[in-house]
Amino acid sequence: MGVETGLQMRVLRGNQQGRIYPLHERAYVLGRAISHEEVGPGRLYFHDPTVANVQAIMRWNEVRGHYVITHETSLSRTWIAGLPLTRGAPRDLMPGLRLKIGNMVMVLERQPLCQAEPPQPVAAQEPVAKPVAPSLSAHQVDKSWLPKRSYQVREGEVIDGPAAEFFPDGQLKSLCLYVRGKPSNTHHQLILERGIPLGRVLSDVSECVFSGGIESVVTHLEGDLDYFETEIAWDTWVRKWIQQICGKSVVNLL
Repeated sequence: MGVETGLQMRVLRGNQQGRIYPLHERAYVLGRAISHEEVGPGRLYFHDPTVANVQAIMRWNEVRGHYVITHETSLSRTWIAGLPLTRGAPRDLMPGLRLKIGNMVMVLERQPLCQAEPPQPVAAQEPVAKPVAPSLSAHQVDKSWLPKRSYQVREGEVIDGPAAEFFPDGQLKSLCLYVRGKPSNTHHQLILERGIPLGRVLSDVSECVFSGGIESVVTHLEGDLDYFETEIAWDTWVRKWIQQICGKSVVNLL
């Protein structure tokens, strides 16, 4: 017997990115698809080799009004909001939380209303000037965020230490640690988009992405893949990585 949960699962990252699964069953088995039937009553199956045949089980909790999920395999990991699940230990899965199974990332969210309310007539009135929302300042990530000691790279000079590049309008474009004149593969490199709160931090074993107030980190180490997400403010995120890369070192401005 089904249940009106009003919830849906949306794939954010993986082979079926963007796909939405309305949830109407009291229990679901989450796992890897082994035939053309990837979805059916009580099943959420995905075409992804990093997902186990039976990865996890979701059960509807009538009293709490949300799903409870249990990790069921030792072959692949399950994460909720960046925290790993222990096999056999149930965890609450509430709307807004992100779920990761294998390399797939999904979010549990409320279904949108089927029909919007009809617009109500509005009495004629004098037009009121709307306040203009402040745009994102490119100078939120300018030279002022770097350590005070810095100098311009001279022609023929070998860079040793952090180096920063800028867009024409002065916004920070990238920040990387150089060793013997080459970008270091074992240290982090900060890369920012122009004029919008979107950036990446790369190293040879990890990738960190900031988008929509969420820091997503994927780490590959000795064949294992770890993933977690954290809510963080844009300013805090940029300052954290500038400090991580620079420390108290002199910054070469490119």
